[in-house]
Amino acid sequence: MLKTPIGEIIDRALKDFGISREDVVEVLKGTHRVGFLGELISSPWDVDKMDYLLRDSLYCGVGYGHYDLRRLVRSLTLFSDQVGSMTLAVEEGGLHCLEGMVLARYFMFTQVYFHDVRRAYDLVLEDLIGELLAERYQSSVYPDPAQIEEYLRWDDIAVLASADKRADASTRNAAWMVTHRRHPKMVFSTLPHPDRFEARKAFRDLLPQIRNQFDGVRLWADQATDHPERYRREDIPIKLEGRPSSWKSFAQTSYALKGLEEIGQVRLYADVGDNESLQEKIAHACRAYMA
Repeated sequence: MLKTPIGEIIDRALKDFGISREDVVEVLKGTHRVGFLGELISSPWDVDKMDYLLRDSLYCGVGYGHYDLRRLVRSLTLFSDQVGSMTLAVEEGGLHCLEGMVLARYFMFTQVYFHDVRRAYDLVLEDLIGELLAERYQSSVYPDPAQIEEYLRWDDIAVLASADKRADASTRNAAWMVTHRRHPKMVFSTLPHPDRFEARKAFRDLLPQIRNQFDGVRLWADQATDHPERYRREDIPIKLEGRPSSWKSFAQTSYALKGLEEIGQVRLYADVGDNESLQEKIAHACRAYMA
């Protein structure tokens, strides 16, 4: 195995626990002999998701991400399949805690991660990064492999410093929008769960239609997607109380999960500055086309 500084640190720090860099790599690859370790690192119920929901809700000042983490952790158990592999499972008493986590994630996506202003800055920041890449590496997607190490040193400070140098109020370019917090305004939005026809029409056809009507106005189309289907596909067993060796599927047991559908919200944004009249005209045109 390739010798790296982080590998040497793992070997040195965890030697007394019988853990090597090879063990860490196997866990990350999902090939470790203790299979459920991989689920703790990357799965619908991994420790990162359990943590960031509570952390994000705290720092965003919202209550959407709250669920009973302590009760859920105490409810974790193991399930042995027919070949003896051990996977994560939850005792029946923790079923509603698990549902609480799934619902907390759903609400955080619809109310925070997919908030229209936050998504607007994603679009502008994507434009800015593309401009910086094109300027530095002559590519708006990825730099040449030989330049990857330099590119990986880009951090928030480096990007914002570059944006500050490029900001141009006369053109309201992406750098100016980021540094002055002047995001494009939402002029149309579907509900979080549009049907396929509406989503396709809004994401594929609305942008060119409005662009033809309002020549010179910069427009962005955005689709925010999340898939609760993963919780059904990567199922977790529920251990039934009072019935030894009796198990049920979370996907089949949870009515809360059954009620969740894929999020596919589509929005259209326009760079209208403080021109509320223009914003309303574009919004009216969007509504008329989508009616």
